[in-house]
Amino acid sequence: GTLTYTAYQNLDAVTFNGLTQFKVLSSALFCYLLLGKGQSVKQMVALGMLMFSTVVFQGSWKEWFVTWKKDNHEKTNAAQ
Repeated sequence: GTLTYTAYQNLDAVTFNGLTQFKVLSSALFCYLLLGKGQSVKQMVALGMLMFSTVVFQGSWKEWFVTWKKDNHEKTNAAQ
């Protein structure tokens, strides 16, 4: 309650949303690791979609793509 409200006031919307989604993903992971309870296929698909949307909205994929493209370009030039 109080921490969520404080975070909402002090973080931008994208970061707050990303942290909230990460909380769901980490809860599912620890439920599996500590309690040994797995998720159904439908739940795993939903968690995968949640993870994908977090990456897209955080913009992390842009940095990864630029780095990947640069690395592949350097490897191609080195091979020639």
